[in-house]
Amino acid sequence: MCASLLLAQSPAFPPPESVPLDPQGLGIVQAVQVTIDRNPLLLIQERQVDYDRGSLLVQQSIFDTNVNSSMTQDRTYTPLETSQKTTAHQAGIDTNSLVTNTTNTSVGGSQLFRNGISITPSVQLMRSTDN
Repeated sequence: MCASLLLAQSPAFPPPESVPLDPQGLGIVQAVQVTIDRNPLLLIQERQVDYDRGSLLVQQSIFDTNVNSSMTQDRTYTPLETSQKTTAHQAGIDTNSLVTNTTNTSVGGSQLFRNGISITPSVQLMRSTDN
């Protein structure tokens, strides 16, 4: 009773296909077909099969290839002492602070195989410049 009420209210269950009725009355084959088409337990089992297929996909997803990347950029200002300023001016650099630019870039991935072996290659690049 509860299952039929749920079926009537739930949009997830499509309405049963109508079976053309014989003008002389309902035959035994038609009666059985209508009974099967409208059986809520069969509809629930069909949805359970769909659910199980989704669960299988979720379980298989641990073997998917994962790719990741990141990039960061930093700029640091460091005030110079008087002796450092004098040395910089003598070298032709007119500055009051040391400016350091740092860029980090990395790309990597991972793959878990069904035999338990996992590979995780990665590449990292760091560039640092200053004045």
